[in-house]
Amino acid sequence: MVTVVAPYVPTAAIHLLPSDVRRFEPERAIGGGVDGLVIVRRAAAEAARLLRRGGWFLTEVGGHPADASCDDLVALGFRAIEPWHDDDGDLRGVAARTRSSSS
Repeated sequence: MVTVVAPYVPTAAIHLLPSDVRRFEPERAIGGGVDGLVIVRRAAAEAARLLRRGGWFLTEVGGHPADASCDDLVALGFRAIEPWHDDDGDLRGVAARTRSSSS
């Protein structure tokens, strides 16, 4: 299993975060690139390389359409992709499993 809490805020949207977050968090800790998924994609690619068949990759994401991160994971060979949402219905993370020996 590989778990990741990578920066996922689109760089252009950092100014929209609460002032205390902007003041105390370095930009590199919150900025996820143009679409917010640059570092998540890099982590997923490394996880795909490291994980054995049937291994899990879990990552926190937020504010993105689930399809964006799920499409990237499918392209890397992950299956059984399960986005999870908070009580308000907002995307909060994605769990994805590598192809098992039976699939």
